[in-house]
Amino acid sequence: MIITRSPLRLPLAGGGTDLESYYLGRGSTWISVAINKYCYSIINKRFDSNFLIKYSKLEDVAEVDEIQHNLVREALKFFKVKNQVELTFTADIPGSTGLGSSSSFLVSLISALGSYLELDLSPTDLASISTEIERDILKEPIGLQDQYITALGGMKQFDVSPTGNLSFHDLQIGSTDLEKIQNSLVLLYTGIKRDSKTILSQQVSSTNERDSDVINRLDFVKSQVPQIRNALIELDIETLGSLFHEHWLLKSKQSKDMSNDQIDNLYSKSLSCGALGGKLVGAGGGGFLLVVVEDKIQFIKESVDNGLEVLPFEFEMNGATTLFNY
Repeated sequence: MIITRSPLRLPLAGGGTDLESYYLGRGSTWISVAINKYCYSIINKRFDSNFLIKYSKLEDVAEVDEIQHNLVREALKFFKVKNQVELTFTADIPGSTGLGSSSSFLVSLISALGSYLELDLSPTDLASISTEIERDILKEPIGLQDQYITALGGMKQFDVSPTGNLSFHDLQIGSTDLEKIQNSLVLLYTGIKRDSKTILSQQVSSTNERDSDVINRLDFVKSQVPQIRNALIELDIETLGSLFHEHWLLKSKQSKDMSNDQIDNLYSKSLSCGALGGKLVGAGGGGFLLVVVEDKIQFIKESVDNGLEVLPFEFEMNGATTLFNY
């Protein structure tokens, strides 16, 4: 039996500019951080004649091609798994909430399969294979952010050239300062699950069609990256909050898919509780709202008093990890 896990993530800057439809010909940059909420994969050899797949559904099938879960099916096909296995999946946070769960799920699965097949896969291998399966084989409208940060962990800046060459590095922030940044960020649940594929497909289509409004928004988001990076490195929480608020104003007011009355009300409540600014995590339209605060304890107290749902988290410096292999 093998048990693996991969962390979920928070996009701190440049979100949405990691899509191929945007960065090819332009290049891009973004900053992400992994958090201590995970997707888990368990793989076990079966002596039965079928593949047994357990997630929110139960599949018991004779052939890989019969598997309905597209990520599981294509991962098994990618590695040419012939012997029947039992696969079980669980997660700390449900999907469709903007925390990169599909890529975390897939990276965790690939890590488990790699161990099961006794392959020496590096974190970048996990991310690269995940990208090939999800984006290139399944044609999902995803970028590069989720796969790489869940595989690598930590807080990293990613840079992609106009021709698509990706590089990354850790932000030069010590552990004490990382803790201070962590203590200035709060996740609030909007109570809304949404299909990010619809929103991202529209963005890909609009970018490919050279929609000036969409491209200008993405250009603005990319332009914020060095400012947000400097605010993080310098522990300038006030500036970080202001930059998040600018991001909120642009995306929520100029894109009908980003927000709605319920989310706008949540954001207003967060400001009244002391937030300096915030942004929706992921494609928008629901999921989690990430806000910047100066006094986290007081903010959480006021948030709870006002009926807001807070998700506690910490940064995760490790990426995909094997927890058990026997």
